[in-house]
Amino acid sequence: MKRIILHFLALFFIFPIAHASHNYAAWIEVDHNGGNVYTFRLITLTDPAPALVDRCEVHLSLKDQNGNVVAVLQNVPRQNGTSGTDPVFPSLSCSFPATNGIYTVLVPTGSPTTPIGNSTIKRSVYQAQFSLTQPGTYRIEWTDNAWVSGISNMQNSGSTSLEVYSTFLVDPQLNSNSTPRPQNDSTALVCLGQPFIYSPAWLESNGDSLHFQVTPVVMATGYTYPDLSGGGNFYVDQQLGTLYWLNSNQLGIYAVAIRADEYRNGNWIGTCVFQFLLFTQSGNCTVERDFEAGRKWGISPNPSGGKLEISGLSGAPVFYELLNANGQSVGKGSLNANQPELNLDGFSGGMYFLKIHGLGCQKIILEK
Repeated sequence: MKRIILHFLALFFIFPIAHASHNYAAWIEVDHNGGNVYTFRLITLTDPAPALVDRCEVHLSLKDQNGNVVAVLQNVPRQNGTSGTDPVFPSLSCSFPATNGIYTVLVPTGSPTTPIGNSTIKRSVYQAQFSLTQPGTYRIEWTDNAWVSGISNMQNSGSTSLEVYSTFLVDPQLNSNSTPRPQNDSTALVCLGQPFIYSPAWLESNGDSLHFQVTPVVMATGYTYPDLSGGGNFYVDQQLGTLYWLNSNQLGIYAVAIRADEYRNGNWIGTCVFQFLLFTQSGNCTVERDFEAGRKWGISPNPSGGKLEISGLSGAPVFYELLNANGQSVGKGSLNANQPELNLDGFSGGMYFLKIHGLGCQKIILEK
């Protein structure tokens, strides 16, 4: 999975803005540069192809804790990719100092509605600096006119505005305060009936504590969590921010929001809301990326009558958790290369998921 590590200079220019309406993901990062200076960075994933629209610049809105607008950062230019002619759609080329973004394929061809592997997903990064002299809680936000059409767990997604934001505390006693942010690619393929694990690899540069939760998508009407409409069990690890979707069973496109709250000495100091899409697929489904970084490991035999051996382990112990088909924890323990056996003789037949911390999750079928 690619990592995003971007550092840019602040630029403010005036250009007309074309609004893209095919959004796949977005989030905002806040970096404290020292003193009163903060950098605001918006990252989006969009598909300009359906309507042949793109955005060379964006407007960011900065508000205080009462919702009052402190400043509107207008015409913030895109800062990644090449300048000059757009390599895919020349008519969408941006004028200096804005750049054209970077096209990327995010998941394999064959997702259930729009085949992302064939479409022109563009990663865009917009950045600006601002000076804040007054202590307090601030919210930096960006709103665009729509998500993609056909999202399964919200109403009228093609005409539902996408809004992302980060909130942060300005306090001279904090010394430095930058918001948490995901580093790994988002928007992914989920194979029906198979365990899906996605680790955003959250970065917190100040050594603060993080707490994660899945929240409703901002501004979405009739939103439901993916497992309510797509089946299975859907949740996020509250300490690590790793996302799990076990045993999904409905084709569709699902919008997800993960909220990361940052704490220092037990006190809240910042929040990042990360919104993105998941696409489910059935049949011969092979995800091309390893969403949970780690060694390759396996389970044999599988299906099993109850006695399993786990391959690919090292000498150091790893902790595991056994989940039933509903995602409920039914067993915990540790394994290593010298003790790789797992005895499930006492469990009823059916489907289970073996989650090994740091390695990932695999499905187990017990035949009794």
